[in-house]
Amino acid sequence: MNENNISDENLKLYSNLLKIQNHQQDNIKQRISELDTKLEDLKNINDSNSENIDALLQMAENLDQELEININNSDINQAMSLTTEEKIQIDKLIDEFDEIEKVDYADDWNSFVNNNFDYANNFNLKVNEDSFKELLNDSEQKEILDRMKNDYNLGPLELDKYDYLVASLSGILSGLIDVFFIGEPLDSKKMRARINNKKNHEKLKNSLKNENYSKDEIEKILKKEREIDKEKVQNMSDSKLNKKIDEAADKIVFKFASFVYEYDKKNNQLVANKKKKFDNIAGAIGYLEKRFKVPYDARYAKDLNLSNSDLNMLPRNHHLKSLGHMPDVFGLFFSILDQFRHTTTVVDNGKITTHITPKFEGKNGKKNFELQGHTFIAKILCGVVNWLGHLMSDLVGSSGTRGHENKKGAGIPMPFYGLTQLMAFNISKGKNDMPTTFAKITEQVYVNGYDARFGATLAIPVVLNEVIIRLFWTIKQVYYNNKQLKSVLKINKSREMDRLLLVGQGTLCLVDGIDAFARSGGGQNFVLMLSRMNLVGWTRFGMCAFKETANIYTDSKNLKKLDRDLEKEWELLLKSSL
Repeated sequence: MNENNISDENLKLYSNLLKIQNHQQDNIKQRISELDTKLEDLKNINDSNSENIDALLQMAENLDQELEININNSDINQAMSLTTEEKIQIDKLIDEFDEIEKVDYADDWNSFVNNNFDYANNFNLKVNEDSFKELLNDSEQKEILDRMKNDYNLGPLELDKYDYLVASLSGILSGLIDVFFIGEPLDSKKMRARINNKKNHEKLKNSLKNENYSKDEIEKILKKEREIDKEKVQNMSDSKLNKKIDEAADKIVFKFASFVYEYDKKNNQLVANKKKKFDNIAGAIGYLEKRFKVPYDARYAKDLNLSNSDLNMLPRNHHLKSLGHMPDVFGLFFSILDQFRHTTTVVDNGKITTHITPKFEGKNGKKNFELQGHTFIAKILCGVVNWLGHLMSDLVGSSGTRGHENKKGAGIPMPFYGLTQLMAFNISKGKNDMPTTFAKITEQVYVNGYDARFGATLAIPVVLNEVIIRLFWTIKQVYYNNKQLKSVLKINKSREMDRLLLVGQGTLCLVDGIDAFARSGGGQNFVLMLSRMNLVGWTRFGMCAFKETANIYTDSKNLKKLDRDLEKEWELLLKSSL
């Protein structure tokens, strides 16, 4: 607001002066009400007396006629005159009213203000508090709050301690489900077990040395312990939720491959399995791999005529390194780009590079790969379909890996996870005190099984948390606050829902973060810590935090708008008073 605006201190002063003026008005209204009551009583008495006088006059006339008594004016005046005692009795019946106190008028403003405060002290009026709440009744306050909320999206959030409690408990429950029923990928679990076993073996070795065991005896005992621990690690199994999601992913890929196979068979376009349809997941993946070929599917650096020192790409990480394998908008862009140019775009050491794919170049300039379609738009659409089909072929691993029993294979990364390979900044010391980058840490996390399938598992507690909070809020609004279900379902515009989701998802991430930090030796091993973290939950929490920040920024803008509107109102009031 500009410099001509009323300060908060003056606004408070004016509200208190208005409060004092209202108190004077209330006193006057009360006195007028008392006078009205007395006047009404007096009117009733006069009416009654008038009736009695009429009756007496009638009786007097009757007596005058019967007794022939002559009554003159002197007799009437004598009868109407009051004695001194009668006047005293009548005066006692007259009510006396105290003089109404008022604020004394003053020529200058400060004296006028002081007179008002003297008046307030005489009547014990509180003038140091917010007087507007006392000046407005409940309906007027509600009307103002409703207008602030509807016109300016301001006002206090309609949340109580029970709302925050339910959101927090939902976050804790979802966090515990994440910790105890999901945990981490199987390969990460085995990696953690091997590290812990190595530490335990070192402790056992030192303990045996202190007990004066011979070197041969120590080696014999350690060998036995290593064999036992190795067998335990080999017998480790994935969590039940992870298994369920993996099985569901296999079914999705198999059904998709079956649909494509039947479509190709119907149109006489089979690229494999022409005599017999595949009957297992490895066969389904194999058919999709041949059906949706792409030029950016190099598995080794040598496939691009590069050395391992030029590009660190292997079958276990090529889905992460090749940007066309990202199941997001960036992956789609680089996939279309590579399909048009017969190239492979990779990210390594924080840099994005593009390389010609030799096996798709062919001989005599003839390409071994060509996008279908006769127009540019048609080629784009075919490229999108080819990208989706190839992602499905890689979703649950390669056909070669899934052809072996108990082999899970390297799936595609989670959406936007591939961008972590651009973060090639040093974050810790690795083996032999060599710097380790964040990109290498996230690469190892992915290699350990942190792919899109595991991301789907991680989404379970996050979605559950959101459903519980939204369901609770809907039930409360409908059955407790008696609101219409149609209005409650407008959840995207509810600032209350944004706040509860922030609390719920924040609590989930707090539980998840404490678990990951504790199980990584206090954050000493970043690979193990990231493997235990629910990145889906943290992403959702980040979105909620961004939405809350946007709400705060919007509130700030709306407050400024409210100030401008109030300033206009004050100007109108000032003009109307002049």
